[in-house]
Amino acid sequence: MRIGMRTMKTVGAVTTVLLFTVGLTLMDPQIAEQWYSPFFAGIAAAYSIQNNTGATRRQASTRVIGSLIGGLLGMIVVFVFEELFIVAHLTWLSPLAHQTLFYVVVGFTLIVLIQFHVKLKLNHMIFVSILTYLSMTVSTRANLPLLIFAFNRIGSTTIGALVALLFDYGLPKRIRRTDRLFVLGVDDVIIHHGQPLTGYARYQLNHLYHLGAKLVLVTSRTPTTISRLFTGIEFHSPLILLDGAVTYDPQNHELMYPIAFDAASNEVLLDFFADHAIDPFAYAVFDGVLSLYHRTLTNPGQVQFYTNRRTDYLKNHIKGLPSVMDDVISYLVIDRKEALDKLVQELSLLPHLTAQWTLTPYIEMNDYWQLKLHHPDATKAAALQRVINDSGCKEVIAFVAKDSQLSILEKATQSYAPSSASEVVKQRVNQILPGDNDMVLKVITQLFHRR
Repeated sequence: MRIGMRTMKTVGAVTTVLLFTVGLTLMDPQIAEQWYSPFFAGIAAAYSIQNNTGATRRQASTRVIGSLIGGLLGMIVVFVFEELFIVAHLTWLSPLAHQTLFYVVVGFTLIVLIQFHVKLKLNHMIFVSILTYLSMTVSTRANLPLLIFAFNRIGSTTIGALVALLFDYGLPKRIRRTDRLFVLGVDDVIIHHGQPLTGYARYQLNHLYHLGAKLVLVTSRTPTTISRLFTGIEFHSPLILLDGAVTYDPQNHELMYPIAFDAASNEVLLDFFADHAIDPFAYAVFDGVLSLYHRTLTNPGQVQFYTNRRTDYLKNHIKGLPSVMDDVISYLVIDRKEALDKLVQELSLLPHLTAQWTLTPYIEMNDYWQLKLHHPDATKAAALQRVINDSGCKEVIAFVAKDSQLSILEKATQSYAPSSASEVVKQRVNQILPGDNDMVLKVITQLFHRR
């Protein structure tokens, strides 16, 4: 069984604050007994240690400040009740009546403590403050003077939190390989059959991005579709979309490196579609926004494509076709395979056309296929090279599953495929991963923390 670094830090911090009692005892047994509590110091140390230094610092400050607030209020309540109220006015009360009245005062004073935190937006400290407040008011004082007892609780907590910080800063931290670029084909790698991300995948993606991992997704999808599939994911790395025709910066919501058809090829394609009475979908960049052009929906496949996208939050649909001078980066035709096969034959004979195309099954509707046309320079490999240049990474680790993702391997120094990958992909990668759909992210996490 592997023992994690957080466990080691917690054990070290708690052991240190416990042994601190031994040191105090050797110096002065009375100080050790009256001024220091290994229990509260140990609780504070264990409570403060978190997965990373920033979280430990926040947790330690919560523990110290919360204990200070709760401890001071507890000290005030005890002083006012015992030294002023009881001594001056209610010396005739029996011990049981004294205890009952005191507990009522302690309980109702919690209103003041909680509201104080709420007003100052310190809600995350409420539990710690209440814990220390109750330890000050209702735990056994063993006849200690009130001031010494307060220091025993608040000071011990502070020492435990400080020791936790020392261990978190002082011990070696987990390696973070921010010099590695992880490249993932989306479909069948982390998205399977169009299903939503698993809970683990959603958590781990955000966690890796938060730690600084460079994860680049490569897909034929658009920013809108990716946003829908990855709702709640805070991307920190570029996304290569539309098979490399455009790269999207999710942090600045900016399209980078769009590769559009030249005007001559655009004119040839528009004339070709008009001659064959074809109404394609067209993706074009206008004023830095990716818009989807369409005109008449002529078959169920096109209707399905439009229906699945008409409610996208960007609402970037334009009725009609782009002009020759528009920056069109992709055309999409959806039809039966036999009809598209005939189109491909005719496209290959067109003069003055600078374009490439792919013909693949349309996964949103059986018996329909999709023909995608891009500029020849709009490739996954070329887009990935631009991302590699921008990132400065020398090591590129790729995860692919489908034949259409194979071009990613051209830039990879290491490559992996899930067990569900195609046979062609399995023959090309360095290693095949066993296990469930989340295995890819588990391996990325290991590689991100490995030398």
